Amino acid sequence: MEHATDLELVRQKLAAHRATLLQNIADEQERLGRARTANPDRADLADAYISRERRSAFLARNEEHLELVEAAIKRLEEGQYGLCTRCGEPIQAERLEVLPEAPLCMECQRKAETPR
Repeated sequence: MEHATDLELVRQKLAAHRATLLQNIADEQERLGRARTANPDRADLADAYISRERRSAFLARNEEHLELVEAAIKRLEEGQYGLCTRCGEPIQAERLEVLPEAPLCMECQRKAETPR
């Protein structure tokens, strides 16, 4: 990614994605905070527990994704956007188009996902 307008488009895309994630996180935190049942029976308690676990997992995924987006914005500001954070090689343009917050090239991503 060398062209300034391309980088501006990436910046806008990341900023929009960041805003969406922040809103999702705020919404989930609000739902988690008010998810109470008056006089619950066992079934209500079980449903509430399962719902809370799902919401907590969704919230955690959104928070992790937000960290990736914010790190990509930081790399963009520092002139390091598009370079693999592990090996330093350029990340494939196709990968960045689909996943603009990607910190790793495909090879390093495969290595990171492969169990040792």
